[in-house]
Amino acid sequence: MSKGYATCLVILVLWSILSISQLWFNILSTDIFIKISITCFVIFILCFIVTLALKEYKSEKDMKDKDFID
Repeated sequence: MSKGYATCLVILVLWSILSISQLWFNILSTDIFIKISITCFVIFILCFIVTLALKEYKSEKDMKDKDFID
């Protein structure tokens, strides 16, 4: 598992724990919870897209190095 996917997984797990805690115990105010949720979503999406882009770049570079594509 690459570092990018691991980071996405950690963000998802931490946000899930926070969401369940917020649902049952109302730890944070609604404003703060929504801000944290949006921030987690944006960071998750950015991390995931960058990871996919780097994986695609590496795959294409490997294929070029092995003369499978021009």
